[in-house]
Amino acid sequence: MKSAKSRFFLSKASELAIIIPCLFKSFIFSSDFDKILNELWEQSKIDKRFTPPLKQVFRAFEECPYDQLKVVIVGQEPYINIESADGIAFSCSNNPRLETSLKFMLDEVNRTIYGGNNLSIDPDLKRWSNQGILLLNSTLTSEIGKSGQHYEIWKPFMAYLFDLLNHNENKLIYLY
Repeated sequence: MKSAKSRFFLSKASELAIIIPCLFKSFIFSSDFDKILNELWEQSKIDKRFTPPLKQVFRAFEECPYDQLKVVIVGQEPYINIESADGIAFSCSNNPRLETSLKFMLDEVNRTIYGGNNLSIDPDLKRWSNQGILLLNSTLTSEIGKSGQHYEIWKPFMAYLFDLLNHNENKLIYLY
């Protein structure tokens, strides 16, 4: 029997299958996705905590309308400190303090678009996602305090996802 945490994760994955085209459903209900869930579950059983919170792991897909997708910006991994990552790459709406990478991005937006005025300072990048910019990390989770621990876990998902994105009807712009 699956745990409450595992059932919740599966529930979020099912919601994701509704948001993204039918092609995505085959991965969510595959053994590869089961492996991801099992690995995260096993790590949680030995007190390895990860970020973002479970309810936000798929937020990048929830906030970015697939039919309006224009740009995919890929980061490395969610912020590894507690309460920063919110499921959208570079965004840190769970924490009022701007993370360094987001600060650099917003500084450039302010410099190039707003003539140096600090008009773009909101740490929640949902507003970008809602405009068709998929802000995605190479892993959807990170172990708290340890960088690079979840790349192998999410590798099959990311391969599947990028294959799916490459078949998008729109010509997408990718930034890495």
